[in-house]
Amino acid sequence: MLKDADLDHLHFERVKNFKREIKHEEFRKRIILQGDLAAMHSPVDVINLVASGRMSGSLVFSRRSLRKLLHFHQGEVRGASSNEASDRLGEVLFRFGGLNRAELEQASHEARLARRPLGNWLIEREYFNQEDLYRFVRHQVEEIFYSILMWQEGNFYLTELDPASVPSPLALNTQMLLMEGLQRVDELAYFREDLPHEFIKVVRSQKQPTQAFTDAQIKVMSLLSSPRTIESLIQSTKIGGFETLKTLHILFRQGFVEINGSALPEPEEEVVLSGEIREFHEIVGRFNRVFAEIHLKTAPNGHGDALANGLSTFLQYYGFTDLFDNVGFTERGQLDTQQLFLNLNKNNNEDRCIFLSKALSELLFFEMFAARAWLNPQEQQALQQLANDLGIEDY
Repeated sequence: MLKDADLDHLHFERVKNFKREIKHEEFRKRIILQGDLAAMHSPVDVINLVASGRMSGSLVFSRRSLRKLLHFHQGEVRGASSNEASDRLGEVLFRFGGLNRAELEQASHEARLARRPLGNWLIEREYFNQEDLYRFVRHQVEEIFYSILMWQEGNFYLTELDPASVPSPLALNTQMLLMEGLQRVDELAYFREDLPHEFIKVVRSQKQPTQAFTDAQIKVMSLLSSPRTIESLIQSTKIGGFETLKTLHILFRQGFVEINGSALPEPEEEVVLSGEIREFHEIVGRFNRVFAEIHLKTAPNGHGDALANGLSTFLQYYGFTDLFDNVGFTERGQLDTQQLFLNLNKNNNEDRCIFLSKALSELLFFEMFAARAWLNPQEQQALQQLANDLGIEDY
């Protein structure tokens, strides 16, 4: 029979194998529950267990470098957080029309300099009142919750909850979220039969409507006078990714929208699986947040080409030449996602996403090291903090 000390030892041995995860604050608390998602069949079963048992704690879902947390109090969802770039409050504000891109970048920059959470800073600067911000924070928590339901692999841990660590003062019914989330999962699978990924280009057809469009349909149609990718459309509608895809699919089925090719040429042999496309965007999105911040800080000092020069030097000494072949930085200081995806498609590494994370991590820390010549210590520290907040580590 195991004694308490033996159980504690087993918990310690189990967790210490995940070296990247143990660095995070929630793993310093006692672990109540842990396991493998594949063995539990789906995240739904894990969440149901916590909700039906009226448990309290931080439920951590981890998959490679990605981490998403749901905070529970007596089975209710009280908040959520994530290191995925698209889950951050600023990106949610942008996708749902709270801020345009220029406003978001300016507010994020000011909040980091002031060392204030973005939400608090936005209220203090009177971008929003408490009620408006609450609505966007709720969107953020719901989007994180629904995205977790899509996971098919990874690890989960339920740790003790520190009420002071909960990032949002919500109290959401878990069963209602599960019902809505499962309906979304089913609908997304249906949408993907016709629109399998976000690289597809769509455009308005010549068909004329015989009855009035809904507000969402009007918005989508107004943006499709010329071909654009679904990814670009989602970023422009300001109604959220799921509602955009749902509206687009209805218009496609009714014949008002048609497919107009893809942003990616068809490879001779498909290497990157469809399930990896989303993870690719998650990984590159996090790194591009920091690259863009480096550019924002160095360009005003007359070093707008710092990132490009850094990449050129990096490839001479650190390898990864095939992955970064013909890859450059955009005017906003972000890597060319399309070319990077094409190059990764040709890679035969057993785990392409880990290979990609390692390459981007080495490039980022090289760029951050080079940028020290033009940044003051506070700016350097802010960059490092941003990388840490996004879960970027030196592999």
